[in-house]
Amino acid sequence: MVDKDLTSASLATALGADTLVVLTDIEHAYVNYGDPEQRALGEIAASDLRAHLDADEFAAGTMRPKVEACLRFVEAGGGERAVITTPENLPAALADETGTRVVP
Repeated sequence: MVDKDLTSASLATALGADTLVVLTDIEHAYVNYGDPEQRALGEIAASDLRAHLDADEFAAGTMRPKVEACLRFVEAGGGERAVITTPENLPAALADETGTRVVP
């Protein structure tokens, strides 16, 4: 099985893209998702997002592959940012107004 998110990150890196966009059905990646204390992640440094990933804060079948793809892209050194958001929020996310935006 080929993971579409990781494949997209590899392709974006190979093409020299400056931004990777991962579209999904929720506006942000969240820590403590589904708990009363869930928190949306806006702009976040790759190192901080890596700490959340290493703490198993993202479910394997849902947000984890998207977060891993964003980290691979940004940590590869060529990309300026990776974005996780919904299709309808993409313009606002690219304008740094919403979504999760992973930066080096």
